Amino acid sequence: MTKHSCHAVRLFFLTLLLLPVSARAQDSKPNETLVITLDKAISMALDQNRDILIADQERYKAEAQVSEARSGAFPQLSASGTYLRNIKKPVLFLPPGNTLNPTDQTLAFEIGSNNSYQGGATLTQVLFSRKLGAALDVAQAYHEYSEEAYRGTKEDVALQVKKAFYGVLLTEKLVEANRQGLDVVRANFENVQSQYRHGTAAEFDLLRAQVQLENTEPLVISAENSLVLAANALKSLLALPLETPIRIEGSFTYQELDSTTLAEGRRSAMSTNPI
Repeated sequence: MTKHSCHAVRLFFLTLLLLPVSARAQDSKPNETLVITLDKAISMALDQNRDILIADQERYKAEAQVSEARSGAFPQLSASGTYLRNIKKPVLFLPPGNTLNPTDQTLAFEIGSNNSYQGGATLTQVLFSRKLGAALDVAQAYHEYSEEAYRGTKEDVALQVKKAFYGVLLTEKLVEANRQGLDVVRANFENVQSQYRHGTAAEFDLLRAQVQLENTEPLVISAENSLVLAANALKSLLALPLETPIRIEGSFTYQELDSTTLAEGRRSAMSTNPI
């Protein structure tokens, strides 16, 4: 192989090694920010919240138990079969000197066959069983309970999502207010510091402005940490990875309800709420 051919082969294998890396680099994209509205948050929670999925599986489990209890009242058909292979056939010996064997020698007769088959089927039907009726009643009661638990879980999760959603909005407002307050305090400190350098402000005024600035900065950090916790709580309800960036779209709205509407809602909740 010539020197030029060796160089071409090395270049070919080097290209094969680098190709997957380049492909992965092109396919890997940064996580896009997920925009979430209140309706979208509730819809996502109802589709993939862990508590709702568990309650849904409990419904299927209860339905299976009802079917299992009912199966005891169905006719039961069972079948069985056997097969016997005789290596040697059984032998019947007839002694001499009798009506069947008048000779003076013992005679041997093979009986049966080389292969033996036997089969059978049994059909049973329960006419009355107190145990079966009790099992069916328990299965039906558990099925109704699981349905109500599933509905209650959905309503509870929807309520939690609303609280978490508005909690994020409120925390964002608090962060914004604290940052604006920090900007005002920082501007005041810079103004007093400038006046102190020019001799128009006392050292006490400068120290007081500095203390106010140092006391305000932790408030902003605390509000930002609270925002992260509130966003993570919402992500947990939506079954989203905590590293997923999200952006909340919504606003606070206030609608005053009259006493009649509140009373009607209270009666409806007492009569239909499964929780």
